[in-house]
Amino acid sequence: MNSNVENFLSGTDHFEKISVVPSRLCRGDREAIPNPYITIAIPTYRRNDLLKWSMESALAQENPGCEYEVVVVDNEGSSSETATGAVVRSFQDGRLLYYKNQKNLGMFGNFNRCIELARGEWVAFLHDDDMLRPTYLRDVCQLLKRKKHIGGIVADTIDIDNSLSVGDQREAVKVGFKGFIRRLEEKKLMRLTTRDSQILGNIYGAPTCGNIFRRDYLLAVGGFDQALFPSADYFFLHAFNDAFRIYRTKTYFGYYRWLDNESLKPSTLEAFITQTEALREVLAKETLLGRVLDKLFRNERHFQLQRGVKTLDKDSRVDFDALSRSLGYTFHPFKYRVFIVLRYGYWYARRVLTILFS
Repeated sequence: MNSNVENFLSGTDHFEKISVVPSRLCRGDREAIPNPYITIAIPTYRRNDLLKWSMESALAQENPGCEYEVVVVDNEGSSSETATGAVVRSFQDGRLLYYKNQKNLGMFGNFNRCIELARGEWVAFLHDDDMLRPTYLRDVCQLLKRKKHIGGIVADTIDIDNSLSVGDQREAVKVGFKGFIRRLEEKKLMRLTTRDSQILGNIYGAPTCGNIFRRDYLLAVGGFDQALFPSADYFFLHAFNDAFRIYRTKTYFGYYRWLDNESLKPSTLEAFITQTEALREVLAKETLLGRVLDKLFRNERHFQLQRGVKTLDKDSRVDFDALSRSLGYTFHPFKYRVFIVLRYGYWYARRVLTILFS
């Protein structure tokens, strides 16, 4: 097993690993907003065509209710002017700071650099192809006041594709039983636990679209481990939740864009499965719940995970059956249906309790 997987809860300082690579401030004045409450951090790499939309959504917030900065960190590692730099320079806004890394730090290394460069009490992540809703900052500031000891808040997103621009977004229609539950959940905060993570899988989602965390807590956990690409965000957020409180809201924070990029390569899709299985093995050794779940539903948990990853394999390039066989999993239809019913029952019970008591 990958030693990084076995030690992901150890609190290793991944910021130290990138300390030898400087980042240069190429645009902006740190004194323009001397004490921002929130930093919207945008890590970017050669995505200048979509970066414009992300930056615009971050800078065009309606009645934000707090001082905030937008920090763009360019991971291209070029000393010369880039297309990304040209996009950034087209914005004239004192809240904007643009940094360039001297060398490429890797995707998750750049996430860590964003945390280091942020000056806000809270860090809100935004991928360079995603967007925030115009009322994001107003909504999240209100949510941050609802509970004490919040470590982070994650939210649902509205999925979009490359054909949509900022003005074309439409929120999902809230109809039927699911829509009824969602309406009741709005403005509520559900506390997530590592127990939920073990039972349900990645309950946190990707760190983008305004998912927000206390900066000092991000630093304390040690940052993202680039060696765990492509699942480093899941590992990190599980470790973060092991130490601090994460809440989920049904208030939409932003728009998540699906693109055929690095995250969707066949090797990457397979790694999503094998790394998550490795995480489960670690938890099966270290927790009673992990051992029970591994004993009762080892196969079923694998095929439920595989089902989710399959939806990302739009061109059917991965032989999932062969992968399951190589990992030693066998599909049992009846037991799988029982597992799915129990899993959904657990999640809906958690949601109902949040509606009644949060």
